[in-house]
Amino acid sequence: FLLAAVSRSHRRAAKKFDSGSDETMADGAAESTKELTDEGAKVTTVAEGTDATAAPPAEPANPLAEPIFVSVVHTFVDDEKKAAWWEKMGPLMGDKEQMAAMAASHKALGYVNHYAMPCGPDGAKLNCLWECQTEDAAAKFQDFIDNDAVSPASGGTFTNDCYRAMPGALVPATGFTDAEPAEPKASSGAFFWVLHTFKPDGAAGFWGKIGPALGDPAKFAAMVEGHKAAGFYNHSFVATKAGGSDPMVCIWEAKADCTTEEFQAFIDNNDIAPGDEFLDNAVFKIAPGASVPSAMFPAE
Repeated sequence: FLLAAVSRSHRRAAKKFDSGSDETMADGAAESTKELTDEGAKVTTVAEGTDATAAPPAEPANPLAEPIFVSVVHTFVDDEKKAAWWEKMGPLMGDKEQMAAMAASHKALGYVNHYAMPCGPDGAKLNCLWECQTEDAAAKFQDFIDNDAVSPASGGTFTNDCYRAMPGALVPATGFTDAEPAEPKASSGAFFWVLHTFKPDGAAGFWGKIGPALGDPAKFAAMVEGHKAAGFYNHSFVATKAGGSDPMVCIWEAKADCTTEEFQAFIDNNDIAPGDEFLDNAVFKIAPGASVPSAMFPAE
């Protein structure tokens, strides 16, 4: 159910980067590069000619930086806007070429949409998981999702509640790479997203209950195996702060297709699930064909 911190907290990466070019400089040209070292940032300027000048060096990427993910709970403003949104977006979702063009327009602004999870034309809410490339993009994300012409949730159709994932949250690998995304495997069962809202004074009890699993890889692995043995898998968990009381969002997969009520019973009443002692768990079954994680329980 919980965090990737147990597997990522000991992550290490090289601290030295070269943003320079291999091209030969013309006479009178100069080039500066910046690298991160154990002693701090180091700038090196190479010049051809005594009067050469160099532009400020490009900032090197820092692979130690935590990816920035935002889970968005979209609530339709009214039925009229919901119908109009489905009329526009329904056909688009089945057109890979148009979806790719939309994804490219998002990425050009510094955003990647990893999952888009509507519950069907009758659903009042849907959930999306986004990634922001930079802190600047993250600071502008609410304005982007509410108002930008390329946002699928702009135009006053939704109330967009945004929850930035805390460091160590259970999220997918970054989408800001040159690699082509792998085709996700279809599930043998069904996907659900869950909006967890704390009951009054429930945060302390919840975090106290799950705390032992957070810093203990063996307990964390045992919890995951317990979920799988029960026929469920938690793909994503987004909380804004450990110990915090903001709502949290999870994405789950059921090995066998089941109803919302059946999955609700697992989430609320199973000892290895979040439970309803400290949380109100609003469960939403994701419509077939939605953009979801690659299946833990693939269809045969």
